[in-house]
Amino acid sequence: MTGKILGEILDAEKEASDIRTCATSKAAEMISDAKINGEALCRETKELAEAKKKAVLAEKIRASEEFLEKARASSENEAMIVSAAASANISDAVNFIIGKVGSLWQ
Repeated sequence: MTGKILGEILDAEKEASDIRTCATSKAAEMISDAKINGEALCRETKELAEAKKKAVLAEKIRASEEFLEKARASSENEAMIVSAAASANISDAVNFIIGKVGSLWQ
């Protein structure tokens, strides 16, 4: 009977050792899979972030160029208005100056 009990104990210890070995192997496999999946997710996230960054940058560049074009056109328009107003007042200014100089010479 003692031999049978010892045999059962040895069988149980072997089974426990096999379970431990299997669990260790499975854990190593799970860790490896998690590392591979994590690296793939990191790579995918980085690629998505880069694509989004490029898209946002392109949109900002387009908006900036549009704003600068509108500002340039507005500035040119204002400059033409000021220039036209100045040109219209040149003859009055010249006549005024000539009148002042003439009155000083008299």
